[in-house]
Amino acid sequence: MLCECEMAGVPLPEQGVQGRSFTRLVAGQDAAWSGCAFSERGGSMVRTAQYKLIRNAEKDARTNGAYELYDLLSDPQPKASNLAAKPAGKAKKKRNRASEE
Repeated sequence: MLCECEMAGVPLPEQGVQGRSFTRLVAGQDAAWSGCAFSERGGSMVRTAQYKLIRNAEKDARTNGAYELYDLLSDPQPKASNLAAKPAGKAKKKRNRASEE
């Protein structure tokens, strides 16, 4: 919504809008873009160049667990390599979870 409003010249609502427009990034005018991506829709997700951490919504947590953590460098199409429950993945999950909050 941020990008669409900025491109159309429409002022943003005073409340209820989070995030940052990426219009300047797409236009090649913003080189200082963050190295993380965040998403919320039901659950939430934080993604860096290497890791993707998903906090599942309650209904999905019953099937997939509360958290999913994927190493995108070793598994570019994350499907079966959920590291969240493995000992090596717990510290990475904690660090990425701090970024999410």
